[in-house]
Amino acid sequence: MKNQIKSYWSNWLSIAAIICSVVAICVSLPSAPELGMDYIGVIVGILSLLVTMLIGWQIYNAVTIEKRIKDEVDRTRNEIDTYFNKQKVENLYMLTIVNGISQSRMDVMEKKYDSALFCCIYTIDAALKADTPDIAQTCLNMVIDSIIPDFKKQTTKETAKKNKDNYIQILRKMNDDRVIDLIVYLRSL
Repeated sequence: MKNQIKSYWSNWLSIAAIICSVVAICVSLPSAPELGMDYIGVIVGILSLLVTMLIGWQIYNAVTIEKRIKDEVDRTRNEIDTYFNKQKVENLYMLTIVNGISQSRMDVMEKKYDSALFCCIYTIDAALKADTPDIAQTCLNMVIDSIIPDFKKQTTKETAKKNKDNYIQILRKMNDDRVIDLIVYLRSL
C-alpha cells in the first residue's frame, strides 16, 4: 500500500516537473519565425514520446488490472470458503453437543445409564474439539454427579465395556482431578 502511495505521488511530481520544464524553456527561448529545425521541435518530439510512453503505460495497466482483480477475487473467495468450512465444522460439533446433552438427560430419566454415559463422553469429546471447555466441564460434572453413581448400580454395562478405551482416551484430555478416579473405574470394567 505504501509503495502505491509513493508511486502515485512520484508520478504526479514527475508530470508537474516536466510541465514546469517545458513552460520554462518556452518562456526563456521564444520560437524563431522560420520553419527549420529548432529547439521547439525537439521539445515537441520529446513530449510526444513521453505522452506515447504514458499512454502505453496506461494500456498496460488496463490489461494487467484484470489479472490482479481476478487474483484478489480468488484469494478472497478462498478465505471465505475456509471460514465457512470452519464454521460448518464448528456448527456440526455444536449440534453434536446439543444432541448429546439432550440424549444423555433423556437416558438418565429413563434409567439407561450405560447409554447416558456413552452420550456424555462423546459430548465431552465434541466440546473439546469445538474449543468449548466449559461445556465439556458441565458434561463431566453430569457424568460424575448424575450418571456414574447410578451406573455402578446398573447390571448391564455392555456399551461401556466395548468403548472403555475410547472413553479413557477422551477423558485424558480433560484437566480435572476427578477424571483420574473415573478412568480407574472404567479400566476396572
